[in-house]
Amino acid sequence: MPRVRNPRLCRMSWPFRIALLLSGCLMTTACGDSSISLEEHVAEANALCADATRRMDALIDPVFVSYLPQIGEDPNDEELMGLYALFVDLEPDLRGIPNAMLKDLRSLPRPSDSEDIVALWDDIDQRFESEWALLVGASESGEAARTQLAAGSPFEDLNARAVELGLVECVFN
Repeated sequence: MPRVRNPRLCRMSWPFRIALLLSGCLMTTACGDSSISLEEHVAEANALCADATRRMDALIDPVFVSYLPQIGEDPNDEELMGLYALFVDLEPDLRGIPNAMLKDLRSLPRPSDSEDIVALWDDIDQRFESEWALLVGASESGEAARTQLAAGSPFEDLNARAVELGLVECVFN
């Protein structure tokens, strides 16, 4: 029996066929990969976050160890601005590590019930960007530095969400 072709499919251009195929692939990815459980996803995410935290600590701890003894417990505005300026000088790594972590987190296979986790990554990304702007401001203004220092952890609400989702390694100070 001869093979019958669908005339509508035959008239489609190659770019259109490719676009149709890709859109099907993207729809599958966007809807989540049901072959991974939420627990597996959380475990992989926690491992990525723990690695990023180790790398950030290795970057930041030497700054604190070397600079904090110099300024004492009640630093003046100039000393605080100097501390924040040291962090600004670390910009490529200080911004690169969390950005790479978030990129890796977003590329993990996702279970179908991961909407809350994806929203958390988006919120953390936005918070990192806004906090970076505040950090730069704190390096340029004594008042901004004091405000930043008094504010405490800017990630408190996001940390609570992360812990609630089981992402205990994905908390930030």
